[in-house]
Parts: sequence; structure tokens; C-alpha cells
Amino acid sequence: MGTTTAALSVLKSAGAFRLAKRTTRSKLRILCYHGLWLGGRPQYGDCLYMQPRMFEERMEWLARSGYPVLSLDEAIARLDEHSLPANAVTITIDDGWFSTLMGMVPVLERLRLPATLYATTYYSTRGGPVLNVLIDYLVSHAPADALARSLYVRDLARSHPGLAAQSNAGRNAIGGQLASAVDALPGNQRLDAVREVAATLDMDIIPILEGRWFDLMSEDELRQAHRRGVDIQLHTHTHRMHELAPEKVTGEIEKNRTELSRILNVDPSTLRHFCYPSGVHSRVVFDAVRRCGIRSATTTETGLVSIEDERMSLSRILDCQSMGLLEFEARLTGIWDMITGARERMLPRKEAYTG
Repeated sequence: MGTTTAALSVLKSAGAFRLAKRTTRSKLRILCYHGLWLGGRPQYGDCLYMQPRMFEERMEWLARSGYPVLSLDEAIARLDEHSLPANAVTITIDDGWFSTLMGMVPVLERLRLPATLYATTYYSTRGGPVLNVLIDYLVSHAPADALARSLYVRDLARSHPGLAAQSNAGRNAIGGQLASAVDALPGNQRLDAVREVAATLDMDIIPILEGRWFDLMSEDELRQAHRRGVDIQLHTHTHRMHELAPEKVTGEIEKNRTELSRILNVDPSTLRHFCYPSGVHSRVVFDAVRRCGIRSATTTETGLVSIEDERMSLSRILDCQSMGLLEFEARLTGIWDMITGARERMLPRKEAYTG
């Protein structure tokens, strides 16, 4: 048992979890998920993909936990009205991965748990894998000797002296460089370029493409998720925030809304909840987001939501494959925030720079 788990076990036994839950009962808990891992071992993307069985176990625990689970729309409305039930939870899922439809939706249906899917639409309207994520997977799993033979590694070494290609930082830099190079190509050439990259890295891409490990839902699949009770909301069209330029953010939201309204055959005004892609946000875009008719916007910042919190930057609880049930419960009760907040207050303050 790790130190954190042991400490949380002691706190729970002492009744601290119950006390924290009672203290934070007026706050909203917004859970955040992404997709399920469809590949083999080892697990890829700790907080991006979760093992299907773990997600099922998490939802089963939540269904019997006593926490009331509300739809996002109802939760935000009742937060505004100061009428939230005690310890209310809402479930949100980002991106719209194919694995979400295959593995998450059946579990949510069976347990009758409402959930909101923030869907980005570029890949849903075009098909194929999300290439930057696929490239990251290929580079992170490539054999060391194949990676060492790559011309991209040699180029990177020249521009970043001392950077070890086999380190995590080195592999991340290589993946980023490759993704940028592929993104600069015409759209109809990108997947072929990634196939070539996979071949040079001695990676078999065929089962990845056939298994749709890195695909988003197609238009038909988004419609199916919608028919099965999933509330589908906004996540930008291309999953980009364009360096927080307000007019470009507005364009992304409106294009996303137009596509989802067409795909789902719904009134555009019902698409009023938004999630910042990769959590990228700033106050400079809040007014632009509001002008798009957005009632709530979620981030990847961790925490519970209070009545007085800014609706354009709501915190969530990001659940990950590596997170044990005890930590998950600690985050839901609010004691995790209390502990981390107290720790931050105990740290010495840095003097402000006035030079």
C-alpha cells in the first residue's frame, strides 16, 4: 500500500470522508472521462484511455454510492437556482471516441446514468484516426533501435543538443515534430504519411486502424449515441483554441454547433454547454464564449464546483486508469481538495518580483 493510499485509509476510518462530504454537500462534482483503451498491453494514455472493465466498475460503484447523478443541463440549472441535491454528480466525457460508444454507452444505459459527451466534429465528419494521438502512440511504443534509425531523431538531436531520444521528453519531442510535419500536409496525404512513419518505426499499424483504437465516432455513430440517451454538447470543431484568439474560438464553437445540429437534427440553441479542448482557457475568451450562447464551460482543472464559481471555467474531477477507488472517493467527498489546499497554504510564499 502506497503512502497516499495508507493516509487516505486512515482518514476514511476516522470519519474524515463523511465529514468532508457533509461539508461540501452544496457543491457539484463534475466527473471527466475520455475514451476506453481498445489495444493490448501496456496501457496507453493514463487519463486519455481507461480499461473497459475499470470504467464499468467505477460506474457500478457510483450507481450504488448514494451520490445523486444528474444530467449536466439539469445540474447547471439547479446550481444557478441554488437547488442542487446534496453531493450532486454529473458525468462528462470528452472528444467522442469510438470506444466511448462501444464500451461506455452500454454501461451508462444499463445503470441508467445520464452523461454528457463533448464532441469535436472534424474527424467525425471526415473519418479516420486522430493522427496526432496515433503518432504519439507509435513513437512512444517504437522499438529503441527503430527510433534511433529515424532521420527525425537525428534532426531533433541537432536542434536540441543533449536531448536523449530514448527519454520520455525525447520521445514526446519527436512525436510533436512528426505530428506538426504531418499536419502541414494536404488532408488526403496525411494518413499515408503516418503509414510510412509506422513502417520506418517497425510498428504494425493495421490492427490499430482496423480496431479503430484512435477513431472518433462517425456521424452515424454520434446519432446512435444521441438516440441512446447521451447528451451531446460542444467541444470545438478541430479541437483547437488558436492561441486563445476570441474570434477564432467563436468560429470553432459555431462550426462545431452547426455540424452537431445537422448531424443530430437538433435545435442549435440546445447546444449550450462547452468544454475547452485540452483544458486550454483564459478569461480573455470568456465573453466570446458567452456570446455564443454558452451556459457552462468546463476545464481540466481539478476541484468541486461552488455556486459562486465562474460558469465559463468550471472545474472537474479527472478520473484516470492509475487512480485507485480510494483516491476517487476522496476526490468526490472533497477531502482531496481540502488536503491539497491546506498543503499549498503551508508552502512558503515567494516574494513578488518588483524589478
